[in-house]
Amino acid sequence: MDMVAIMARRMKKGQSPMAPDRGHLHHIFQRIGFNSRQTLLIITAIATVFAFLGIIGELVGAAESTMLYLFLVLFGCYYLILSKIFRLTAYIRLMKKKQPQQISAG
Repeated sequence: MDMVAIMARRMKKGQSPMAPDRGHLHHIFQRIGFNSRQTLLIITAIATVFAFLGIIGELVGAAESTMLYLFLVLFGCYYLILSKIFRLTAYIRLMKKKQPQQISAG
């Protein structure tokens, strides 16, 4: 999902879909302030949740079309979040910087 969303975002901006940038999920988590190990654990947890959704869908006998629609909805949500990610990461970093100031002022 990350690769396809990044490529779609680049094409929407008129860039080459193969152009390098720092918009991948691991770069985003590191920009927020997570270290490499934390980033790996978060991405692994997300992948595990998606895998369990697929396994549960298979176990309950969900139609393939239902699973496809679920995937498309999740992908759409991911793409929307990714399109706003630079604003979101800037906000999160700003909030992280304000937290120590609030503690020391009190």
